[in-house]
Amino acid sequence: MEHLAPQYHVYALDLPGFGNSDELKERHDYKNFAGSIISFIDSLHIRHCILSGVSFGGAVVLETARLYPAWISQVIVYSPPLHFIEKFTKGQKHALRLSELLPFIRYGLFWLMKSGSPVIHNLFWQEKLQNISPVMKDIFLQTRKFKQRAIFESLQTFAYTDLRPYLKEITTPTKIITGECDHLFREEAKYIHGVLPNSEYLEIVNADHSFIIKNPKKYASFFKGI
Repeated sequence: MEHLAPQYHVYALDLPGFGNSDELKERHDYKNFAGSIISFIDSLHIRHCILSGVSFGGAVVLETARLYPAWISQVIVYSPPLHFIEKFTKGQKHALRLSELLPFIRYGLFWLMKSGSPVIHNLFWQEKLQNISPVMKDIFLQTRKFKQRAIFESLQTFAYTDLRPYLKEITTPTKIITGECDHLFREEAKYIHGVLPNSEYLEIVNADHSFIIKNPKKYASFFKGI
């Protein structure tokens, strides 16, 4: 934020259930989160803003721009996912489906996550995803926010939601950024650019999925001229 503050009025939102926001009381989806963002913008009497998000936050931003185009003048996203479930291994998919069908499996996985069990570490953390920063890994596995049952159930919803069929409805100018070494969602970024006619694609050399954490000043530079 400090790199953008000299030129912009900057607000960093903690989505419901995340960061310092209140705990979720029920399962949420992308539409719920988009509505929360617009409610915040409306409370500040802002009518045209630049909306930016990284990874999952980028997916939320895209859905917000689709549902509320009149409020958003520009979108900037870094490697947003489009369909989480496709990144899961067969074992992860089976565990997720079982947790949806059988409540005691869902509560068992939730309990393992809450206790910090290495079983969850092995089930949901693949070696090939190690380019995610240790900070993000700790957020997923350790922080109390991910130990909320509603958050856990919301993440199940997000895992199954496929945003690809809705991308063509986005008319807001969109800058799509990804990293050359982002093995998680680089292909998704390319796909989004191919679908959105009013989009710009940037690929950063030697950058992985944790680029914004490692180099926030560089990320801030992409806002220049907007």
